[in-house]
Amino acid sequence: MKTVPTRLMEDHREAYFFWKELGLEGLPCLHIDAHLDVSDLKAPANELVYSPEIHCGNFLLPAIREGIVSSLVWVIPNHLPGGEELLGWSYTELQNWLHLKLSDYMSLKQVGRRVEGTLLGKPFVICFSEDIPDLQGPVLLDIDVDYFLSPTDEIWQSPATLAEHTAGVSPAAITIAYSLLGGYTPPEHRYLGPLMELCLSDPPVGREMWEGLSQSPPQSKPDWPCWTRAARLALEGRLEEAVELDPAYSVQPIDRVCGAMMRSRFEEAEKLLSTVVNPTESRFIKGMLFFRSGRFSQAADRWEELLSEERLDTRTEVYLRTLCGRALLEAQRPQEALQTLTLALDLSRRDSEITYLIARAEVALKRREDAAKSYRRAIKFAPDRLETAALKLELAEVYLELGQVSLAGRLLHQLVSGPTPGFMKLRAEALKLKLHLGKSL
Repeated sequence: MKTVPTRLMEDHREAYFFWKELGLEGLPCLHIDAHLDVSDLKAPANELVYSPEIHCGNFLLPAIREGIVSSLVWVIPNHLPGGEELLGWSYTELQNWLHLKLSDYMSLKQVGRRVEGTLLGKPFVICFSEDIPDLQGPVLLDIDVDYFLSPTDEIWQSPATLAEHTAGVSPAAITIAYSLLGGYTPPEHRYLGPLMELCLSDPPVGREMWEGLSQSPPQSKPDWPCWTRAARLALEGRLEEAVELDPAYSVQPIDRVCGAMMRSRFEEAEKLLSTVVNPTESRFIKGMLFFRSGRFSQAADRWEELLSEERLDTRTEVYLRTLCGRALLEAQRPQEALQTLTLALDLSRRDSEITYLIARAEVALKRREDAAKSYRRAIKFAPDRLETAALKLELAEVYLELGQVSLAGRLLHQLVSGPTPGFMKLRAEALKLKLHLGKSL
């Protein structure tokens, strides 16, 4: 039996470099993960020696753009849609990851129990593990162990069951990530990585180990691999002993904070912040903690302090000023939002996202002529994005307020007659009626 190249990794971005190392290209990717990992949204720079622009949240993006991945099947945990119909959930979730092209958005359809369409112009599927499509030929099998965890970090599906659901796949390479970095994987569940590898390579042995380690208390046998001993200690809550046996079980303070924040345990995250030594990290994360818990004004103040006192690289400053601008708009401080966003645009010219945030600040300040110009620039910078249709609606409203009826009518006609999502067409029709009546509905 041919041995499949396999790599266990702490940082999921290593999958991209592993595929390049193997010289793989033009293959479907079966991505089994609670996260899509195709983000093209701004992210802060990090202290990586090589390719810092590639990280665990976006490594699939260059893999798709460079032709390593020819199509993508995203297998999600059953609980991720939260009871919502899969297609409706997909429309929203994809916008959390990237500036979705309008053509990709319009391509998405419910086909049986799967959502099918395109992403970045490539064939794309979203499904659950029992609905994986028949993938002919070699496949990149890519798994993140956070797939197995419920919102309360309970294991909802075993690696043994997932191995059964992927038994018909022929991997050209297998990549498995377990990420204590960033707080994605609690240390007691780190063992799911090597266990998943075993379930794929030797299903009967893998199931036996799963049944032993999943008992309460967890059981192991003397002849089992050494990683099972550290796993058992961690599962029993004896994390310090697990770290002594395997230092990889050690968790950094920043990762504990991020893990708590990711799970919306904001009070716990705030208490843990005192253990973070690096002042820059502490300030940034505290701002993010305030932002995610709806304390926008406090978030903006923290980030403004950081921006004024720390020397940041350009990429990080643009990211932080954009975040800060969003927080200030949410906090109804549009003049300050306009100031920091203008500085961001000076560093990142022709940036559609920053430009439309500037437009919204100008609307809030009743500077409608300026807002109209900013909206037009944002639309010009990114004409094919889904959010550009929403910007056209906002621009039409500004035109109506300025009394520029013909310009508003032209935009609304484009939206109603063109390929526009249904909910946006309804809004455009309502604005057309408002224009026709000459008064507010």
